[in-house]
Amino acid sequence: MHKNSPVKIILFFALISILVASISGCINGGSKTPEATRIPPVPEATSTSTATIARIILYDPSGLVSGEVKEVITEFASANSLTYEQAASFDDLNGVKVMVVFGTPDALAGAASSAPETQFIAVTDGAATASANISVIQIKAVDMAFMAGYMSALTAEDWRAGGMVVDDGNTGIANAFENGGKYLCGRCTPLYPPFISYPAIETLTSQSDVNAWSTQAEALLRDTKANSVFIDRAGDSADVLSLFEGQILYSNNPASANLERYGAILGVDLLQGLQQLLPEALAGRGGKTINTKVALVVLNNPDKISPARQTLFEKVAQDLADGWINPLSVP
Repeated sequence: MHKNSPVKIILFFALISILVASISGCINGGSKTPEATRIPPVPEATSTSTATIARIILYDPSGLVSGEVKEVITEFASANSLTYEQAASFDDLNGVKVMVVFGTPDALAGAASSAPETQFIAVTDGAATASANISVIQIKAVDMAFMAGYMSALTAEDWRAGGMVVDDGNTGIANAFENGGKYLCGRCTPLYPPFISYPAIETLTSQSDVNAWSTQAEALLRDTKANSVFIDRAGDSADVLSLFEGQILYSNNPASANLERYGAILGVDLLQGLQQLLPEALAGRGGKTINTKVALVVLNNPDKISPARQTLFEKVAQDLADGWINPLSVP
């Protein structure tokens, strides 16, 4: 039997290896199929909307707000990067952080409900209720009347103080004026006739015309000899004032065209309340109520209304605002 030589066997296995390698190359191919080109994602469009501007708005449709009040609000706006604006409606509250509202507009409650992110500060002598986003600076007509009576008595000779007030519906204005005078002097009985109890009061209505005011002024002077007299803003007219000679007069009308005729004008200190409530409102804290303090906003006769008398006035006004005095009931 013929035996294969070792050389032939080695060559045989070498040929087999080459053949297997060739077949494998045909099956796998000579090169890899290229991957599909990946399309880069399209970036989303960048929003071009402008950021909402933070605003503070003064609502003063009557235009009676003093320059000092506006200055407090504008300085607060500047210090807190707020844009200050004035408006006569509640139509645009977008971005409004704080809105200072003078008066008691019917739309206030609805605006506060529809704009819960806005804090409102209502400065009013009417009815306003504090809520989650409404704070109130309350101007009390009875406080003004009380301090008017007090001031009239403070500068009256022989206690002969008088007042001409508006008291529609008997809301306590006349009573508060009388109590203000009596808070200073008790029974306020003069040494010389006429022997009547002071302060003397003439009560009118908001509908009274200049003739009615003139008639009441003549009666006050004739019957009481009053020499220190408060005249409500409704009676502030040249015709009425022409009836007074030698008396020291007071009013509550800072915008009077007859300022020089008055020894002083009574108003309210709004600055203290605003300075207290503005930071609270910006921080989102509402629901607060502050009573305003009556103040002498115009002083024309510092000789009669001396520094000592001014100090007495300010102390009583502060006690009244703090609730230590009830204007409708004094001891």
